[in-house]
Amino acid sequence: MKKKNTLRVCFFTSHPARAGSGSERLMYDTAAALIARGHDARVYVMNSHLGSNPPFYEGQIPVLPFEKKGEEFFRKITGGNDLIFPSTAIMRFHPWIGSADIWHFNNIHGHFVSIPLLGLWSWTKKIVISPVDQYLTTGHCPYAIECNKNLNGCGNCPRLNEPWPGISRDSTHFLWLVKRSFLRLSRLNMFFHTHFLASYYQQSIKNDGFPVIHYGVDILRYRPMKKRECAQSLGIEEPKGFTIGLLHSFILDPRKGFLPVIEQLGSLAERFPERIALLVVGHNSEEVRKVIPAGLSLITLPFLKDPRDFARALNLCDVLLYPTVAENLSLTCLYSLACGVPVISYDVGGQGEAISHGKNGFLVKINDGRGILGALTRLAEDPEFHRRMSEGARNTAEKQFDFDRYIDELLVYYQSIL
Repeated sequence: MKKKNTLRVCFFTSHPARAGSGSERLMYDTAAALIARGHDARVYVMNSHLGSNPPFYEGQIPVLPFEKKGEEFFRKITGGNDLIFPSTAIMRFHPWIGSADIWHFNNIHGHFVSIPLLGLWSWTKKIVISPVDQYLTTGHCPYAIECNKNLNGCGNCPRLNEPWPGISRDSTHFLWLVKRSFLRLSRLNMFFHTHFLASYYQQSIKNDGFPVIHYGVDILRYRPMKKRECAQSLGIEEPKGFTIGLLHSFILDPRKGFLPVIEQLGSLAERFPERIALLVVGHNSEEVRKVIPAGLSLITLPFLKDPRDFARALNLCDVLLYPTVAENLSLTCLYSLACGVPVISYDVGGQGEAISHGKNGFLVKINDGRGILGALTRLAEDPEFHRRMSEGARNTAEKQFDFDRYIDELLVYYQSIL
């Protein structure tokens, strides 16, 4: 028998945390935190083999024989992403999944769930979606960057070649109709992690408003640490001089804008000879060697599966440079603030809900190279200013983005919909 007020929450995602991005890590951390508070939680994944020693609460989404191959063939032929997954129909009858009080999805793209079938199940199950991008309002892309086709129904999509989540042909108008019906006709429960995205969805689907629960980060795991000890743990030499960090799951992702910014850092190296180091962490980090300007020292690390290693890598940085051209609110930036590392980001999406210009980092206009270089220069040449910014970064994480606060608010939300 379930204890009174004890919740059973089932999370779903396309990839496990060790292969995914910040969204997957947040989901796993949330499940672990709920379990620690006496609730029951599981994370079910689709598109990657479970590790040799997965956490006990990780499981494989039940699939039918040849389902994934069949779905892959269907979407290649039709362009119908996230439509044909018979496993979504049978999840309701899985012993643990079917008995859960709540099904929680951060995103429903990534080829692991049927959007129409999920809409049908929302009439018999409490389903929560907390989107971290704009995918549910577009025919294809996670962010409608410099495009307003989604306002009138998509179609003739100019971004069919984007690798993620991928689409084989222009079925974007049909998919836009499917998603619009899904949002309007199903009985979903939705909340958002930023006021920016909540407002965007409110305007897109003419809703009266959505709850906002800002992200939380583990401020005990992500905390200021000594550089030398972090470098030793990672098996690398301690960076010398002022270290600029560029950390992301996929360094070559065009949306993150890393390569163009790196090419602009040559003037900084000229101004501070032999004082500027670059730490690049993520898949394809070695590709940076092809574009790095002369005078910059470079250290690269692969994608770090262990969040403790990710925290150590952040602590090697004096500043995190995050030139994303579209964003909800980057968890990497929040991790950086918690480590006492100021952040320089483009002023997009919900980034300004955590980054306070001149207090814990800088917000600059998209493609404003001079603004980025100016911010880096000020931090590099004024140690006292950098110290204050570092204190401001840590203070922001402690006061506004503590993970315990996030779990408290999430539990209140869960109880409110039951």
